[in-house]
Amino acid sequence: MKPMAFRAETVFADLAIAAVAFVCAYLLSPSALPDLGFDGAPSLNLAQLTAIYAAFAGVFTALFRRELSPWRYASIPDALVIARIAALTGIVFLLTVWALDRASTLPRSALALAAVFQATGSLGLRVLRRAVHERALLSTMTPFRAARERAAQTTPLLLIGPPALADTYLRDSARAHARGYSAVGIVGVDARDVGQQVRGVCIIESLESLLRRGEAQFLMDEFV
Repeated sequence: MKPMAFRAETVFADLAIAAVAFVCAYLLSPSALPDLGFDGAPSLNLAQLTAIYAAFAGVFTALFRRELSPWRYASIPDALVIARIAALTGIVFLLTVWALDRASTLPRSALALAAVFQATGSLGLRVLRRAVHERALLSTMTPFRAARERAAQTTPLLLIGPPALADTYLRDSARAHARGYSAVGIVGVDARDVGQQVRGVCIIESLESLLRRGEAQFLMDEFV
């Protein structure tokens, strides 16, 4: 029951986001004249347009199986799929409204804004959920305090390797809420990366320069 409930909640959430996105886009459109349907005109009103747009968003969310992707693991591929869903929703919605009433009450700018708002809202909530899961918000709001607390409670760890592998390790540690070790620095493989940060951990030196410095120190110890 829990997986089914989660899938239904995901589809409903994306549907609600799409509805809110369309209403905001419609009202922000400079050519929009909100039609609430009280004048008896046969054209589609705002409520009907919103319902159609949200329904297509829910359909495409289900077709692309977004409900099977946990929000706490949102990634770049998820962002691309969400953008594709927003684009397809806008295209099919436009064709449908054009067939119904030649899109007589649809501001053209509202359609582009709705797709942007829909993609931004869906992705934003997923990124927020992932940030909460990985406790990234706390470390972002109080980076120095959080770093001091981690250093005091855990064993300092120096990572050696390319930034991509360091990012993987730090991400997996954050997801697992590992508390035994705390990364204090990264020794990278490319001198051009020195000074950059990976998830808040600084690349302090390159492996080549570290080895060169170690060899020089060894020679000094041997011949001095």
